[in-house]
Amino acid sequence: MRSSLVYSANKEIPNRFQLCQTVNKAARVLHLANSPTQLTINRILQDISHPVSELKDVSPEVAL
Repeated sequence: MRSSLVYSANKEIPNRFQLCQTVNKAARVLHLANSPTQLTINRILQDISHPVSELKDVSPEVAL
């Protein structure tokens, strides 16, 4: 449900206004015309609450 996504994302960005603005800006950039807007917003909230770097077990290698 979206409320659980918002709650999880709110832990990463505690300011609700800033969270709303971040989701709004990301939705404008990432939304595809042939997909529902609610799917885009749900994906953005999932990305905020569980960043890709958090999901990977391997740490990124540093280039020397």
